[in-house]
Amino acid sequence: MKRVGIAQILAGHDECTVPLILALNRLGIYADIYINNELREKRGDLFQSLHVEHHQIYIEQSTKLKTLNPPPPCNRVFWLGVMGNKVKKLIYLNKEYSLPIMFWTTFAKKPSPIFEYCQEIGMHLYAFVHDARNGNLSRVLAGLSSVTSVVFSDGMVDAFSLHAEKIKPLKFYLPPFSDLSKHQGLQGREVNNSNELRIVVPGRVAYARRDYGLLIDFAKSLLSQETLSVEPTFVIAGGISGDEGKRFMDDLASQNLLKYFECPCISLTSDGAPFMSYEQLFSCLLGSDLAVSNSLAVKGDYTKVSGAVNLCINFQLPVLYLNDYPLYPEFKDMASIIIDSCDQSQVSAFAKEMPQLVVQKRKETHLLKDSMEQWNQQIIQEILSRHK
Repeated sequence: MKRVGIAQILAGHDECTVPLILALNRLGIYADIYINNELREKRGDLFQSLHVEHHQIYIEQSTKLKTLNPPPPCNRVFWLGVMGNKVKKLIYLNKEYSLPIMFWTTFAKKPSPIFEYCQEIGMHLYAFVHDARNGNLSRVLAGLSSVTSVVFSDGMVDAFSLHAEKIKPLKFYLPPFSDLSKHQGLQGREVNNSNELRIVVPGRVAYARRDYGLLIDFAKSLLSQETLSVEPTFVIAGGISGDEGKRFMDDLASQNLLKYFECPCISLTSDGAPFMSYEQLFSCLLGSDLAVSNSLAVKGDYTKVSGAVNLCINFQLPVLYLNDYPLYPEFKDMASIIIDSCDQSQVSAFAKEMPQLVVQKRKETHLLKDSMEQWNQQIIQEILSRHK
């Protein structure tokens, strides 16, 4: 069985790795994942939490790379406790078992030394771009050889139009990794007309990344509606810590909203951990009916996506957008609910229709994920055909 590499060098955006593994394994390809160990220290073992079949190896400075066994017939996860030349040597030694492909899941502003080394040893890199309007990124990518840009929506593809002759990005969707998760075999909450609808707010509390004033104003408006058919509970699916966590809790208290918010991971000391574990996060998502996006990353030109929203789509949660920027307009608002939270008539209509609307939109999440997975399969097949 053939293998390819996945490099998760930075300590973020690990949501990219599992959709890739899923698409590759379905086509008879195993993955070697080179992943920053800081991610495991902050949130736990993503692959274990999702029951991804794999063999794991911790790489530190004292690790004798030449004594590593040839790859077993499964995915391998290399937890990187060290960077630099050690990682370069590891990639080189594994090169004999792999196709000359490396999926680079966190390309930011310029190539890193390990990225450049992969080019030097003849690998073609597929660079995942998370913000298509990030400074001179388009110009930088246009000047790189043996590199193909990978983006996550039609809007991100359009962002490279100025260098269309040199940059021909591929599109790969991040939500679909449910087939690798035993969690997904569970039936989440059944939405009904009883007495509660659970609305999850994904992401740790950070005012620079999410609009909590918008969220609080919406919650207050929703709860004031005479048409309210079921009482909402807002679940903060992320850590609440430090000064920003205290600010958020104070804002809720000032609006008498504390009883309507669940905060399962809270530590208001300055050294409090700002991330939930994967197990906690997945439990929150499975216990919710709907997600709400207050992300400042989702923009009107669709040149940046939200990892938190993608995770909610994966767990079959429809997404309520309060800022009128649905993440994937190419799917014609499938599994999305868009309202102007300042328009009382729209909030009133939503308050009245919540249970029925969530049931309808939840069915659409299955169609959305199927469409995304089919697209991903097609893209991976195209990539593999280039490197036979």
